[in-house]
Amino acid sequence: MLIDFIIGFTLMNAMPHMLVGYGNIRFLGLFGYGNLPNIAYAALRGGE
Repeated sequence: MLIDFIIGFTLMNAMPHMLVGYGNIRFLGLFGYGNLPNIAYAALRGGE
């Protein structure tokens, strides 16, 4: 049950960064501004 919570939490944390990255919206993420850094952060968080 705890593992389900952790998986859901990390994927939902990656979702806004993925949407903003594909929408070409400038949004501050771990790797900086822009769409490619946000897509990279989403891939990093979604892969956990």
